[in-house]
Amino acid sequence: GRDRSVMTMFTEPRERLIKWVCRQLTGPPDSTSDSPVLRGVFPTERFPCGALYPTSEWGEGIDPASEDMEEASGTTKVKGETSAEPAVVRRYIPPSSLGFSFFIKGEDIRFQVLCNAVSYEHKKKDGKYTNNWTRKELVSGQGDDESQDINCPGKDDRFSKLEGRAHVDIQWRHFADGWIVTVSLCNVQELDEDIDPFERSEKTLFEASLGCVIEAGDVGVYPRVDRSLLNDEEQEIELQYAHRHIYAIGHGCAANWEYKDGKIVELHSDTMPAVEVPQMTADTGSGGEPVLSLARLAKIDNEHASLLPELDGFISGYASWVAKQEGEIPALPADDREAASRIVERMNTAVS
Repeated sequence: GRDRSVMTMFTEPRERLIKWVCRQLTGPPDSTSDSPVLRGVFPTERFPCGALYPTSEWGEGIDPASEDMEEASGTTKVKGETSAEPAVVRRYIPPSSLGFSFFIKGEDIRFQVLCNAVSYEHKKKDGKYTNNWTRKELVSGQGDDESQDINCPGKDDRFSKLEGRAHVDIQWRHFADGWIVTVSLCNVQELDEDIDPFERSEKTLFEASLGCVIEAGDVGVYPRVDRSLLNDEEQEIELQYAHRHIYAIGHGCAANWEYKDGKIVELHSDTMPAVEVPQMTADTGSGGEPVLSLARLAKIDNEHASLLPELDGFISGYASWVAKQEGEIPALPADDREAASRIVERMNTAVS
């Protein structure tokens, strides 16, 4: 009805905006691939997301700190003042790989690894480099992924992909009754000692993506973090979101997954993840929401005789809910009970 049409009216423009932002930051910026697609700008400056940069055996970043900067990082002590800690100048080394890990078990484990990326090439004019770039697909068919079948659990392996510019690594680790599998895509191209921006752009892989299609085996919830390794706040966050199952952990990217018939059938990397955040609401589900209206509360001086009992009723409902939460603590896993007790203690303080 009307509510659905209103929702669509806002949802579709928002989705178009998200897709546009993704195209602007990862590429390509438009649906055409006419050459050159970029003029007067390096691809590494135009598309900062979803890029895997070439490596350097000298360990230099794209903005290496100079000796002058290191000398300038010191501070001068002024009489009567304590000296500040010197600023640490760090080299930024851009990422050359991305991947994700997941847990899988079963007597028969098989999956297909998919990877994709593009590169940009420039041409010389009159023997000189021009800052015009052509987008080049690195797989056989436009829009297709390069694939690799995996059917040997426990066997670490490496495969050359994307015209030899990258490799896919598969690493297996035994865990409980299954395996933790780490799949990664790495740019294997190296920069020369004299780092050139044209060379860096040509050897960078853009729009990099990695995925796994599960053909056999059961992908399970990724193992939980040992609570003893977390601080109090992290323990409480883990408890509050325990019902939100995580099936993959990203490395250098986010990880996402697809359900079908109650099972995980596909996992993939996401270099620009987007999550829809529910609208904030005062609807507590207790039936006492009208009393929380700011318009009602603004009249408390004149209508306190009716408002105060309603507020007391709301607080009583909240106190009952807190008591119910406290009663559920013994049923929680042992390593979650301490965090639960801290949360309930704060809620009881609010009630009192």
